[in-house]
Amino acid sequence: MTTTLSNIIAEVKTELSQYQTSGMLDEISLNNWAKRALKRFGNLVTVLQEKTVEVKNGRAKLPSDFYSLYAAARCEAKSYEVVEGTEDDLIDTFFVRMRKEANTVWNNQSNKFEQGEYTEITEKIYLRNGKTQVDVCFHKPKLLKLTRGIKKEVCHSRCKNLSKELTYSSPYEINIVGDYIQTNFEEGFIYLQFFALEKDEDGDIIIPENSNDQLVEYLTYHLKRKALESVWISDDDAVQNKIQWMMQQEKDAELKAMSAAKIESVSGYGWWETIQKRNRLRNNIYNF
Repeated sequence: MTTTLSNIIAEVKTELSQYQTSGMLDEISLNNWAKRALKRFGNLVTVLQEKTVEVKNGRAKLPSDFYSLYAAARCEAKSYEVVEGTEDDLIDTFFVRMRKEANTVWNNQSNKFEQGEYTEITEKIYLRNGKTQVDVCFHKPKLLKLTRGIKKEVCHSRCKNLSKELTYSSPYEINIVGDYIQTNFEEGFIYLQFFALEKDEDGDIIIPENSNDQLVEYLTYHLKRKALESVWISDDDAVQNKIQWMMQQEKDAELKAMSAAKIESVSGYGWWETIQKRNRLRNNIYNF
């Protein structure tokens, strides 16, 4: 059974029900604490994702679940087609993206696109709760240079943009500062491949599985400890004792989870094997 972050938070709230019923547990804080804790495991718990972002006034907003960059390419919007619905629906800004990438060329004899020599990215955009579908085509992807001052921790160790051989001819540069990509061009589109925590179809974070569920155990203890600290009354010895015990349990669980993650990343078993398979599939589809 897949364990999600919502499952863990629900368990924590149940076990600390005396604080939950009094309104002393904040679900937003529980989510943020868990995400920060997962970041300690870095790329051991992330999967490859992709998205196209729009540059306005020299910057573009990063995806909310961005962890590290694998590839960034400037591309041009070529055309769009309203498959379902009407063009009036295009004013809606809420959409879900699905994408495919293929090498295509127009064949005058068959009057359709066929396999060709250049890369074209087709993005399916669903508007108004899926009632309207628009296919947007991007083409001419060109890898972007990274500015000299970019923080290396925002890039994956195998980031394509770190290669001078692949980016030396590009006149375009990017930097990543906080939640934004800064560019040396005012407007355009950037196709991103990036590592992020995996989510299910409802947008809930999926917790990678490993032997004995050490990561789930660590997150559970971590959230309990953080929750107790948030309601801690300085002269309440019972809460202080609980925090001390929880900290020790959390530390033990973290060491086991980190050890398991590193061992499985080397051996190729467990959650790391699953993550690597998913990343290979995505990388084969969206390859530069």
